[in-house]
Amino acid sequence: DSFFNESVPEAIRTGRIRLSVPGQVSIDRPVEDLKGSIDYFGINYYSRDYVRQYFGEPSLSRQYVPRGRERNDLGWELYPEGLYLFLTRYAEFGLPLIVTENGMADHGGERRPFYLQSHLYAVEQARAKGADVRGYFHWSLLDNFEWAEGYEPKFGLFSVDLESPEKTRTETPAVATFQEIARNLGLSPVP
Repeated sequence: DSFFNESVPEAIRTGRIRLSVPGQVSIDRPVEDLKGSIDYFGINYYSRDYVRQYFGEPSLSRQYVPRGRERNDLGWELYPEGLYLFLTRYAEFGLPLIVTENGMADHGGERRPFYLQSHLYAVEQARAKGADVRGYFHWSLLDNFEWAEGYEPKFGLFSVDLESPEKTRTETPAVATFQEIARNLGLSPVP
């Protein structure tokens, strides 16, 4: 958590990079012009990670999801509370926050509406606690190529038929949910 989630924000707050992974790397040095050098925090959030000791791996650990927890098609736990926790945690830095990626692999798209509702509820709860959340970007509009997984996981609000010459796009059930949420935000249209 310290390495992945705190080292960069702390470096921006203090102007000093401090990274430490026992037996791997240890860095502690100032970086000129780093302190206060960003305008907002962009947060990519999909899930949380549980890790347990496992001597059969080079890292001596292995990720897992507790039994009984709902998962997406990639086996990642659905945990909207984590988005709330990150937004309220990073709100303490006093900068605007933008959720730059948030979505789930769901081949048929049937579970994505609940995912959207629960995660956008987490955003609203964080805002109610004072987090200055200025934007939310769902990952993604269309099914796409995922670097680690190829074309198999489906993250899109619109599914894409990769076999058709036209790459036909079809709404998933989440499109109506996303539209309804957007309508109810109470924002004025941009002139």
